[in-house]
Amino acid sequence: MNPRTKISLIIVTLLAAAGIFYAASPTFFTFAPSPTGIAASPGKMYVSEYCNPTLDTISDLGVVSFFATLPGNPGECKERYLAISPGLGTWDPNDIYVTDGDVVYKVTPDGIGVTTFATMTGCGYDHSGITFDHEGTFGFDMIVTCGSGDIWRVDSTGTTPVLIKNLGLGDAEYEGPAVVPQSFGPLGGQILVADEDHSAVHAIDNLGNVTLNVFSSFFGAEGVLVIPGTPCSFGNSNAVLVSALQQQSSIVKLSTSDFTGLGGDILIMSEQGAGILREHWNGSGYDATAFDMASLPYEGSTFVDCPVSTPSPTSTATATATATATATATATATATATATATATATATATATATATATATATATPAATGTPAASPTPTPTVPPTTLTVSPASSTYGGSVNLSATLTKTSDLSVVSGQSISFTLNGNPAGSAMTNGSGVATVSVNPLCGSAYNAGSYPTGVAASFGGASSFAASSGTNSLTISKATPSVTVTPYNVIYDGQPHTATVGTVTGVCGETGATVGTVNVTGTTHTLPGDYPSDPWTFAGAANYNNINGTVHDSIGYGICVGTEPGGVILPPVNNDGSSVFKRQGGSTIPVKFKVCDASGNFISDPNAVFLNGCCGSITTLTRMRGTVDNVNETGITDIPDVAFHQVGNHWQFNLVTTNLDAGYTYTFQIPLRVGSIQFTVAVK
Repeated sequence: MNPRTKISLIIVTLLAAAGIFYAASPTFFTFAPSPTGIAASPGKMYVSEYCNPTLDTISDLGVVSFFATLPGNPGECKERYLAISPGLGTWDPNDIYVTDGDVVYKVTPDGIGVTTFATMTGCGYDHSGITFDHEGTFGFDMIVTCGSGDIWRVDSTGTTPVLIKNLGLGDAEYEGPAVVPQSFGPLGGQILVADEDHSAVHAIDNLGNVTLNVFSSFFGAEGVLVIPGTPCSFGNSNAVLVSALQQQSSIVKLSTSDFTGLGGDILIMSEQGAGILREHWNGSGYDATAFDMASLPYEGSTFVDCPVSTPSPTSTATATATATATATATATATATATATATATATATATATATATATATATATPAATGTPAASPTPTPTVPPTTLTVSPASSTYGGSVNLSATLTKTSDLSVVSGQSISFTLNGNPAGSAMTNGSGVATVSVNPLCGSAYNAGSYPTGVAASFGGASSFAASSGTNSLTISKATPSVTVTPYNVIYDGQPHTATVGTVTGVCGETGATVGTVNVTGTTHTLPGDYPSDPWTFAGAANYNNINGTVHDSIGYGICVGTEPGGVILPPVNNDGSSVFKRQGGSTIPVKFKVCDASGNFISDPNAVFLNGCCGSITTLTRMRGTVDNVNETGITDIPDVAFHQVGNHWQFNLVTTNLDAGYTYTFQIPLRVGSIQFTVAVK
């Protein structure tokens, strides 16, 4: 059973809309306790219970009775499927065979003998399907399908099962196999197996060739059944096909009239409410027909198997009565008169032998029945539950994986057992469960495409292979991998003004797993680009991370300065007639100005004539008074000029000049002035007399 949410029956609806529909309607037959597997002959019907290791029989009146106890524990919920031997090939008829994970049990027709018949290693804990080959393409052998995808062939000895092929699709619910008739087109004589998880039917021939999805897109495909040419009814019930409805604890039936003229076709049953699909070979292709629209969750289903015969005891040699002939002689006297001259009478005696047959009976021993084999107890192991913890980490980091092993029945811990882990499908090591039933492993580092940042609902998986005292189990949980932070270096610049734009350079971009460059992400440094001189202490850059990396940002300290001037005049200082040492004294008089001069140069030593590259606020600068001191003025030692007073600097030849009017200054005072530049400033001192 797969308790998923039922969805709309899209396929059946489309087929019905196209007029490709056959109006069969299953009817109620009887109630049964969570029926799962079902098998029937004209005289017997058997059904398995989902959460008990029990087989029941059902009469043709629908009366349910206990039949046999299978190995296992009450409350152990498993899908055990059934098949009755049809007595073909070397098989004895009427024995019942029951799947239980890796094992097939044999139950005698009287229900007394329950023995292990065959073991298929690696078949899985549950969902093993079973059928018999009625066509002979597989030697009339038993066919077993496994949750692992293995398809097995088992002969009448059960001693050496043969693996035909693995479907190659991983673990899933592969159930309800059937060997279809030779007349069923290209698939004739092959095994068809339903794949509920992939909503498909796959084919396997007797050479092991697998053809996937021979019939697909049928939601919840649970089993394949071959419609008999002449269906048989179960007793007086008029039940030709019976299906177990596990969740409804009931059995439904279809009757002879539902299959008139359909012999040799196949039915595909759905457990997920998609109904029954009929497939017919028309001589050139397969026609699909919606067989019913009952939307029932069919679990195990079977046609009543006609070839099943009444069981006969095995007898000893029987002597056959033989008639023995015995001859008995009887003498008869006959008188004959003979006339002679002397008239003498002579009597002649003639003996006549008559054979009389007398039957002599020989005793015939009565047939002696062979005693039934005593049931051999089959050891069972309790089921376990493996609970896997969710895990989280960052890309390139390490992660701890943990799983707890307990007995399913009472949740008691199971210690000292080996648990194997996988992470996103990759082997992640194994560990022993401790005294608390917990096994842990660490994976480091989480590098590569298998561990890309993201959320993986079943990324953490663990499995317990089972032991002599405990059944195997497995589990999954989520894995969350967060983005990592890379290592990014950006190199700042410290250059001399040359009139060209300058940008910080990307040094290294390194990921936590050793990646470099665009695999990690890209760096944007356009925010660090400048042309004019200046000090830029917080130039921004940004990093756009690729799939596994966070976005980050940062700043660098860039600068563009002035160069050394070519020639006799230095740059970046006050020029004559104002002395650089602060000793200049000018006379205060009307119309007199002080010529304040300086220059700055570029990387080639040339005078910079662009005011935007010189002055802090663009064209064309200013002079700021810093201090004014009285009583420190010496004699006049400099001569002013009579130029027009300035309010800003202007270019004169190869320097910048500001004509500072003396009448704006007070005699007897010493002044300290500052000229703000884009990079730094120039200070000078003058006195007025």
